[in-house]
Amino acid sequence: MNLSLVIPVWNDEAGLHRLLKQVGKLAVFDEVIVVDDGSSNAVDQEAARRALKRNKFQLRVVRSETQRGAGHARNLGLSHVTSSHVLFFDSDDLLTEKFPTLVKDLIAQDEEFDFCIFQHIENRLRKERHIGPFHGDIAQWSAAGAEGHLTWLDPNASPKFAKITAYPWNKIYRTEFLYRYGIRCTETPVHNDIELHWLSFLYGTRILVSDMLCAEHFVKEGGQHLTNRSGLERVHLITALERVAEEIDAIKDGHRFEQPFVEFYLDLFGWALERISPRARSTFRSKRNEFVEEHMSRQLFMKVNLANPDAGERIINIFNRSA
Repeated sequence: MNLSLVIPVWNDEAGLHRLLKQVGKLAVFDEVIVVDDGSSNAVDQEAARRALKRNKFQLRVVRSETQRGAGHARNLGLSHVTSSHVLFFDSDDLLTEKFPTLVKDLIAQDEEFDFCIFQHIENRLRKERHIGPFHGDIAQWSAAGAEGHLTWLDPNASPKFAKITAYPWNKIYRTEFLYRYGIRCTETPVHNDIELHWLSFLYGTRILVSDMLCAEHFVKEGGQHLTNRSGLERVHLITALERVAEEIDAIKDGHRFEQPFVEFYLDLFGWALERISPRARSTFRSKRNEFVEEHMSRQLFMKVNLANPDAGERIINIFNRSA
């Protein structure tokens, strides 16, 4: 097993160099691919190499002349990957000292896996003295029995476990697995990781899980981080969901993912509406309603409502235009 690191970056040279310095010290990657998403000042490859401070790394800097979003940047980076496995990682986040242990464990277990998902530290929760993911995500890990330093995920638990927060940087992927099933990020300004996340679970048959905290996610409140965006770009959420819905409908056992996916996107709709600006809400609601009406059959509604009456009520409110 050899491992590539793909880092999309946009106007974050300081964050990139902070991450690269750490990557150089961890010494677990064979290849580092930095994808400059049209930054105002192009990423300097020599400065990036100096930040790594290790000559054995194969470092490549690829640039888009116009900003096209992190989804496009990750896809572009993937097209340059030569290693057997790949990790996508954001320039404003950090790995932890436990990440090399996870890599060593993956090498030692010597069995082919489609991807390995690991836990992370949500920096926003440090003020609550909580070191780990969001509480809701921890509940999903427990419900799926996805506990232990390195264990195989029960395939029957995979659909419900996929409801955890969709992130692109908490999974080590087998490169050939991504190519075999055409799994990519949606090339939208926001929510581009939903497709990558859900299609991984939809097609993955050998999934490893680790409860080791191998990364820390940073969000600067009020900044330009995608999480903070509140304009019409939130409508692109529908584009990402459409791709997943199409794949669920297309594959033989996709029905196993229908109910969990509905619960996931209903929660996501609620999250987005709390953050979207008043002037964009009407357009967002209209697109949301169109999506639900197109993909919600009577049979699926009955299935969801029986298992989760609260979700059923939210669907009814959408149909009645009261939400």
